[in-house]
Amino acid sequence: MGPKIAFIGAGSFIFARTIITDLMCFPELRDVRLSLMDVDRERLAVSENLARQVIAQVKAPATVTATTDRHAALEGADYVVAMFEPDGLAARKTEIEAPLTFGVPQCVGDTLGPGGIFKGIRTATVLLDVARDMERLCPDALLMNYVNPMAINCWAVNRLTKIRCIGMCHGYARSMQRLAHYLGIEGELEGKGAGINHMCWILGLWHEGRDVYPELWAKIDEVLPDDPIRFSIMKTFGYFVTESPYHMAEYVPYFTKRFAPLKVHAAAAPELNYGLFGWGGRTVQPSEGSGGRLEQKLPIAWDIQLYEGQHQATYERQMEAIRRGDPV
Repeated sequence: MGPKIAFIGAGSFIFARTIITDLMCFPELRDVRLSLMDVDRERLAVSENLARQVIAQVKAPATVTATTDRHAALEGADYVVAMFEPDGLAARKTEIEAPLTFGVPQCVGDTLGPGGIFKGIRTATVLLDVARDMERLCPDALLMNYVNPMAINCWAVNRLTKIRCIGMCHGYARSMQRLAHYLGIEGELEGKGAGINHMCWILGLWHEGRDVYPELWAKIDEVLPDDPIRFSIMKTFGYFVTESPYHMAEYVPYFTKRFAPLKVHAAAAPELNYGLFGWGGRTVQPSEGSGGRLEQKLPIAWDIQLYEGQHQATYERQMEAIRRGDPV
């Protein structure tokens, strides 16, 4: 019988699907016992269906249970994966739009600044409840936390409970994929990174044993228009930073202050912000890979309408794929 892995917040089905798919890539883990927990029954059912579909595709002996009872999910767990958003997007909206009324725009607002502090209070209190339940129900389990703000949450658990807790993020892996694209390299890059979430620095970069950082430096002016924030950071500090331009821009005041006249919120000028996802344009977070002028890639204000629209569209696409029975 394999280890029991409890997913707290399994209704975050993109995280659930990706992590479960990753688990099934390893023969050693294919007999895991997945215990999915969420307070949202509908989204929990989506993740349960996805888990069963993945397991069936690879013909694994893994088992799945789904529950809204956190205690049942945690009891006897060997690993606990936290990936919840207490009160959902409604809470995020308050954390972003309240500071905005005082002239403080945030691009993501889940790590630093007023939004990060608000979210830290909102999420750390729940994570501490989870950890205290773990002290009774699975005291030897490892808590693997995906909930932001990562530093605040892990700090709270490690200081105030006896539970072992580590923070997890996909930013490093995605950045390595992006750098392989910029370098025109097929296959995997090897890297050496250090830092904190969401600011990890790639200190070394190799491909098949060859140091490719000099090649990245040689291309920096060519690729800078495609990712102006992070390559500007690299020019200044000497290393590429892994976290998305969304995060980095709000950590470094220069990027938002330099283009202060462009700070327009969707609610104030909706005609500027209609696009592919319903809301787009000048208030959209800076992107990778779309080209364009530097100022068009700067975070002007976090747009709750865009964020809500994209999440809902993703959810509906996933539901339709499940109805069709598409392979995961």
